[in-house]
Amino acid sequence: MSEELQSELRMASFSGRLDFALLVFVVYEYIITLDREISAVWCRKRTITSILLLCVRWLMLVVPLMGALPGGTRVCAFVVTFGTVALTVTSILTTLVQSLRVYALLKGSRMAYVASTATFLLVSGLMIDNLGGLAHTVFTDTEVPTLGPVCTPSRRESLTTLKMYGYLAVISSLLSNVIVLTVTWMRSFTLFFEARRLDVIHSITGVLIRDGSLYFSFILLLNILTFLTLSTTGASKGGIVNTFAIILPPVLVQRFMLNLRQFGQANTPTGTTEWHSSRFSVSFRVPSDILGNIGEPLDHSQGIHDGVEDENSDEGSSANDDEGATIQASSSSAVV
Repeated sequence: MSEELQSELRMASFSGRLDFALLVFVVYEYIITLDREISAVWCRKRTITSILLLCVRWLMLVVPLMGALPGGTRVCAFVVTFGTVALTVTSILTTLVQSLRVYALLKGSRMAYVASTATFLLVSGLMIDNLGGLAHTVFTDTEVPTLGPVCTPSRRESLTTLKMYGYLAVISSLLSNVIVLTVTWMRSFTLFFEARRLDVIHSITGVLIRDGSLYFSFILLLNILTFLTLSTTGASKGGIVNTFAIILPPVLVQRFMLNLRQFGQANTPTGTTEWHSSRFSVSFRVPSDILGNIGEPLDHSQGIHDGVEDENSDEGSSANDDEGATIQASSSSAVV
């Protein structure tokens, strides 16, 4: 057996183990959050956000499952075709979530429709790469010692063309995430400085934790790593880094949406926590039964309201109500 063939077999074996490990990870993620899905979606009125959440969660299982299936001759064409279509639909839905998030944060601004539309249209780069590549894919049988005939999918394009498609897909994802993060940070810092002006909040960390920046920043990091892999190696698809860039974004997006939904479940909370949550979330919420809670902040244990609650624990309830009303009016008037 030649050294080149041995290297390819080792890489194929490692890739297979990685695909299976990611499948186990995604199934585990789905199981531990199933109760939250039931509480957030099935027990509440349907909205665009809840429907998107279901679709993203189901598709995040399909894509790694297709990658982990054995690549025998009989199933190879089906696995590659179905997996590529599922991946494309997943990319469209996750980009739609980002687009709706941008629209929700800019609602009332003249840039709302422009920024959200631009975010969504950038998914076309991924569609061209995935569906265009599928149309030029051929399936051949390769005789491998000890394994027998193995179906090998390959694209009938030059390496330069493949890398061009790869750059198009990665740059589109990069720009989409840059728009989401830019709009999110603009909104967050507007709220932060408005709160500082009223001497209510002193930590920017709490704002960034609650606005979803961590999720979108990690997706952006994956895209940057894929881009660097394309630039520094001869790989046409970003290698192993691309595998993570395919599997992890829908996992992060659905977790982001679950956190939004978890925040929206508390309809009539009581006590000091309710007051802090309401006054700091007013700038994010979108009063729309159709969109759902896509514009709300996240609900984390170390959010803004925790730090502020400690600072103001000695204040009377009447003073809290008065200050809360003042901040709600001021935050509502803030423009990005």
